[in-house]
Amino acid sequence: MRGLEFDTHRRKWAFGVAAAVLVPLVFVLPISVPYTITTTGKILCTSEWIVALNRDGGIVTFIADRASGITRHYSLAQFSRGDAMSFSIDAKIAGGSTIIAGDTVGIARSSEVARELERLRGELQNATAALAVAVTGEKQSIVEEAVQSVEHAKRQAEEYNSVLARQKLLFDRGLVSEQEYEFAQRQAATSAIAVSIAEARLRSATTGAKKEQADFVRAQIKSLQSEIHVLERQEKEYRLIAPISGIVTQVGKGDTLLVVSDTTGYVVVMPVSVHERTSVLPEQQVRLYASEVGNIPRAAVSKVDKTIHSLNGQQVVLATAQLVDMPEEVLNGLLARCTIECESLSPFEFVKRKLQSLVR
Repeated sequence: MRGLEFDTHRRKWAFGVAAAVLVPLVFVLPISVPYTITTTGKILCTSEWIVALNRDGGIVTFIADRASGITRHYSLAQFSRGDAMSFSIDAKIAGGSTIIAGDTVGIARSSEVARELERLRGELQNATAALAVAVTGEKQSIVEEAVQSVEHAKRQAEEYNSVLARQKLLFDRGLVSEQEYEFAQRQAATSAIAVSIAEARLRSATTGAKKEQADFVRAQIKSLQSEIHVLERQEKEYRLIAPISGIVTQVGKGDTLLVVSDTTGYVVVMPVSVHERTSVLPEQQVRLYASEVGNIPRAAVSKVDKTIHSLNGQQVVLATAQLVDMPEEVLNGLLARCTIECESLSPFEFVKRKLQSLVR
């Protein structure tokens, strides 16, 4: 019995000696240990076109490029203060529907622009009639109508000049935008043109038109046509044209009016502990797993953000990896378990990393 206890004691002593010799030896031998980082990432489409309302009531559109982390395309449709704006999405567009680049997905309408266009077209119609009178030499049959037109045009001009004076005071104080002030200037200028046209028409009706008067009316017509062209072009810019092809993933949710996701490529965005940021490098392979979806393609790290974020009380950086192959189904928004295959470490560094992860 005593001999058995002696053998057990001797074996423990031999094991302790071997451990004391071999463990330090392992740390100095030229061997490497595979090292991986496991985290939870979110799979997103490579790019998305987003249409949203801004704080001033305008419509902003941009393309979020998930691979590079930058905005590749940006536009803004801004409306005047107090303008009644409406936006309608094409009735055929719904969640899951396909959009082709170049499709009209919606139309924004400005009541102010519509009213101004209607007024200018009316003035153009009057100017065209005045030119016809000047050319044909008709007088007596339209004298009364011409007098009334002059009085109406002058009253309207006085109203627009009063509005312009108020807008100038507000603009000088910084209370209205330059766009609103310029709009008031345009209204005052076109109302002055309307007075000139009405007076020319009256002169033509009472005394007969001279060539100079006809040329003057033609010039006014050209000016009105130019104003109408500017507003028609502005109205056309309110048509939202899709810059990318993709699938509609969101329609009319809060301030976000529409989201079109380009499903021809995917990235996975992964939070990585700030202590591990130097271990994640471009081209490293990432294995992806989600219980809801099978056969998710691998990804390759494309970039690591240098900005530090806070997530669940931990400081992290965001790493982005590009899926190397197309998945069999749409994965936009899927949460997946990600294993980043980092460079192998020495045994000492491997143990050090594991101990650091335990105490965080």
